Amino acid sequence: MIKFLFIIPTLNSYKLLPKLVNSLENQSYKKWRVIFVDGKSNSEHKKYLNELCESNLNFYLIEQSPSHKGIFGAMNQGITFAGEDEYVLFWGSDDWAPRKELLFELNNKITKDCNELINLDLLVCAGRYFDFKKSSLSRKTYFNKGNINFYNKKSFSKELFFGNTPPHQSTIFTPKFFKRKNFFNEELEITADLDIFLEISKFNDLIVYSNNLEIVYMGNEGISNKKTIKKLKEVFRSYRKNFNEIAFLPFIFRYFKKGLNKLKLN
Repeated sequence: MIKFLFIIPTLNSYKLLPKLVNSLENQSYKKWRVIFVDGKSNSEHKKYLNELCESNLNFYLIEQSPSHKGIFGAMNQGITFAGEDEYVLFWGSDDWAPRKELLFELNNKITKDCNELINLDLLVCAGRYFDFKKSSLSRKTYFNKGNINFYNKKSFSKELFFGNTPPHQSTIFTPKFFKRKNFFNEELEITADLDIFLEISKFNDLIVYSNNLEIVYMGNEGISNKKTIKKLKEVFRSYRKNFNEIAFLPFIFRYFKKGLNKLKLN
C-alpha cells in the first residue's frame, strides 16, 4: 500500500486549516501523514497546531529553520523528513481534498492501474481553484487534457516549452524523484515549482504520468496573485536558464494560454 505525505507550509493560517484537516481525517484510506512546517506564527496559530498534533498522531509540527527561506524553503525542509517510501504532496493551508475516497483512488491508480506508475518521477493530476470571495469553485487546472499520458524527457520538455506547467498542488512527487536529491530553488519566492520542473526535464530516464483525476481544491489567495511583477520576472528567469535566447517563446506561450483560459471563463 502507498504511503502519502502532505507537506504544508503555514504562517498564521489556523483559520484556513480546518477544511484541509477535516478532508484528510475523513479519508477512508489511512496510510497518510501531514508535516506542518511553521514559520514565525502567532500564539493562536501555534496553539491550534499543537492541539491538533496531540489529538491526531498523523499530524506533525516542525518549526521552519531560518536557513530555509519562504514557502519553498519550508517545502525543502519538509522533504528532509520524508520516508524513502512516501509519495509527497505539497499543499497550502487553503487547500483540501475534494472527496473522502481520494487517497484510496490514488493508491489503486499507482499500484493496480498501470505497472509503469511504480517507476514514476511525477504523477500529475488536476485540481480546481476555490474563490473565497464568491464562496464557489472556479477554474480547473491540469497539465494536459489531451490523449498523452506518459511523458519522457523529450515530450515533457516540449510541453514545458509550449507553456504548460504541472500545478504543484496537484502533482504527486514519488520516492524516485527525491532519490535524485531534487529540491526547490529558494532564491525564487514564487515560481520555484516551475523551475524544478524545468530542471528535471533534463533527466534522460524521466517518467511523468499525467491524468485529469481531480485531487485538490485550492484557495486563490496565494502570494503569486499578489506579486505579479515579481512572478513574471522569476518565470522569465527560469525560462532563460533552460531555453537561453529563445526564452521569450515559452514565456509568451504560457501567458497566451492563461489569457485564453480567462476568456473562456468570462
